Amino acid sequence: MLFVSSPRVINYRFCKLRFVKLKDLLSADLPLLPSEFEALVKEQCWEAHEELRKRYYIKCLRLANILY
Repeated sequence: MLFVSSPRVINYRFCKLRFVKLKDLLSADLPLLPSEFEALVKEQCWEAHEELRKRYYIKCLRLANILY
């Protein structure tokens, strides 16, 4: 696995990345309806997914190109 085998890939931004941010959930206007809770969690997951897709994976690919 590239992440484990190369410490150069470890980046502060990515080690703090969470798919669900508890702080944001707790700061929401509680109580939430189940559909509102689901929408909030889906939005947070999508944001994390996009961060990985746009930044982390590209860094891994660049590193793989350098190593091989």
